[in-house]
Amino acid sequence: MAQMHGTGYEGWLAAYRAGEPGTALDQRRPAALVSCGTLMMEFTLMRGETDILPLLHLARQDGWPRFLSLSTTAEGRIALIQRQGNAFHALSIDASDEIGAGGRMRLVWRWNGPERQSLLVLEALDQGTLRQQVGLDPLPMPREDLETLLTGTGGARIGPRVDWVALGDHLHPVGPGACFAPSTPIETPTGPRPAGAIRTGDLVETADAGAQPVLWSGRVSLPTLGALRPVRL
Repeated sequence: MAQMHGTGYEGWLAAYRAGEPGTALDQRRPAALVSCGTLMMEFTLMRGETDILPLLHLARQDGWPRFLSLSTTAEGRIALIQRQGNAFHALSIDASDEIGAGGRMRLVWRWNGPERQSLLVLEALDQGTLRQQVGLDPLPMPREDLETLLTGTGGARIGPRVDWVALGDHLHPVGPGACFAPSTPIETPTGPRPAGAIRTGDLVETADAGAQPVLWSGRVSLPTLGALRPVRL
């Protein structure tokens, strides 16, 4: 049983929504050089489109040359390119089936400098599929670059099909999964209890098999935007 954190923003620094200025989600400032983090976005693809679609672009020359780009390619892939000075990192994922079908997409890039690992994940929200690709040696992100991305100024551009972008200085777990707000009432043999009070091993009522023990209970913070917005049942 997964629980969505009550604020929905713990660990997330800022977010950009199409047509709006960037919004701070946490008042603290991250480290000057963010060695681990997550970039998450949702965007929409038209069925069968073949044009290259820019998703995110950042180019800066202050201090040392820096470049970050996310886009679709003519070969049906989603490509990430990162450059800082002479250092370079690139990663791509096959999205030909998803581009052919079109629809709403969620893209997640996680960079983990200490572990030298990069992960690019594409989730097709309307098709229910998920693809991921692991890479090596991502470059840490300067704090100024993260802040620039969320303002759309200083050489930063968010693509026209992007609905929202969120940035965090944590490694967000990826993959589909339902979750409940902590106050959501869950039926148990002794009556309703809030989801936030349910622990592993507690009994909950199920639709087909009566009372069953909870195998796992945890919390995850989400940027409550787009398809991740809470739904009242």
